[in-house]
Amino acid sequence: MRSGRLYRSVALDAASDDDLRALSDLGVGTVFDLRTGMEQARRPDRLPHGARHVSLDLLVDSGEADPATVFALMEDPPRASAELGDGGTYRFYMATYRDMVRLGSARDGYGRLYRALAD
Repeated sequence: MRSGRLYRSVALDAASDDDLRALSDLGVGTVFDLRTGMEQARRPDRLPHGARHVSLDLLVDSGEADPATVFALMEDPPRASAELGDGGTYRFYMATYRDMVRLGSARDGYGRLYRALAD
């Protein structure tokens, strides 16, 4: 990959107008969103002018190992304490990180991402 061709972002939903202009000036034309569908719906990306959004929900095939479910869990503090206490948080995220490489949706998403980058 040539320098200046790929940029990594964390929170385009919080991008300012100046940020979007800077991304546009860099020539960002496609945003690959690896977040879950729930995360994308809760906090949609703001895109540079003319950029296209490509949703690659790596965890769509997951049952419970979806970080977005933590939002719902936090609305019930006793349940959150029971499920995330005593090493539950560690187990939850370890399962999620494993799913990010073993699920069919993850393999498909990464495949789509790398094929697009190769083009």
